Amino acid sequence: MGVLSLIKLPFKYARYLRRKSIFGAIGFHTSIGKALRITCPQSIYLGDNVSIAPYAWLAAEPHNTEGYARLVIKDGCTIGDFSHIYATNEVIIEENVLTANFVYISDTNHEYSDINLPILKQPIRKSKVRIGEGSWLGEHVSVCGASIGKHCIIGANSVVTKDIPDYCVAVGSPAKIIKRYSFDENKWKKIDSEKDYATYMGGVVSTINYWQHKVSFRKCHKSDIIKNPIILTPQHIELGENVYIGFHARIEGVENYNDRKFTPLIIIEDGVSIQQNLHMTCANKIVIGANTAIAANVTITDIHHSYTDINTPIEKQDIIVKEVVIGEDCKIYNNVVILPGVHIGKHVTVGANSIVTSDLPDYSVAVGMPAKIIKKYDFENKDWIKV
Repeated sequence: MGVLSLIKLPFKYARYLRRKSIFGAIGFHTSIGKALRITCPQSIYLGDNVSIAPYAWLAAEPHNTEGYARLVIKDGCTIGDFSHIYATNEVIIEENVLTANFVYISDTNHEYSDINLPILKQPIRKSKVRIGEGSWLGEHVSVCGASIGKHCIIGANSVVTKDIPDYCVAVGSPAKIIKRYSFDENKWKKIDSEKDYATYMGGVVSTINYWQHKVSFRKCHKSDIIKNPIILTPQHIELGENVYIGFHARIEGVENYNDRKFTPLIIIEDGVSIQQNLHMTCANKIVIGANTAIAANVTITDIHHSYTDINTPIEKQDIIVKEVVIGEDCKIYNNVVILPGVHIGKHVTVGANSIVTSDLPDYSVAVGMPAKIIKKYDFENKDWIKV
């Protein structure tokens, strides 16, 4: 152990003791990023080696003064950025659960049966929520008063309203099971005729200063603007001219994972405009073509977490990486998720909340989960034609 580490030890221990006095329980080697809000920490119990990413809101708050609520996050869990986990009764997240960014987990639902009474003033339906060990919740997943079994995968943007049993893959809004693990055949099997679906599983303005960052970026220009990013690995990023990236972007090149080494490269070409809360992770190569516009809360990744080995937590299995390319002049709307291996052509529109799992050709419009082409441009008739 180095001298600097020894110097830091008393401060780390003091921080641990302070948090231990605030939380119901907190384990060793547990880290909490800059939280958006912690409500009733005395009813929140965190295990060992838990990682809570920045801007999370954790709450264990009963709906009335006579009630009791608790939130338990057990050993080895990783909770993504901007997560919102709210218990008014009981939420338990078992060991080694991995969640992506913007995940919402709650044990309550608002009643709406009385049309003469505002929903805000109607009763709350409470339940108990449990997320099974070794499971993985993708970007923007919402869990509303339902439980998820052991070693499950919940695809990005899914809304879980009913219980999911052990060893399942579920996607959609509401979430439906599309695969289950067969112990007789020792493999994952589809349970219906649907096509394969690649699941995934995520104040002060600080404008990038060209002279300060010229050395750290692979390439950048005076006209580029990046506002208050959460995570940035400039050594893996090439920016064209007049690039704009809005608040709270996470643009991360992954060099190492499970003792494997990668050489990530992120290329954002001239005139690209990206709104707030971009989440981009790259271990291979991601290219965004010139003059493409990307709306808020979009996820782009060339990394897929393998889940084939049911005896190993998903987070600890090797990742699969495939290049992603988005052509020039595209429009990507809010909450879109673009998964590994996807190539999107020129002048393509992708509708809000879509999940892109396969290639999209030039001059097309695609929507849905997974995204399907609904229009193409007919150059002979000079018009957009429904497919």
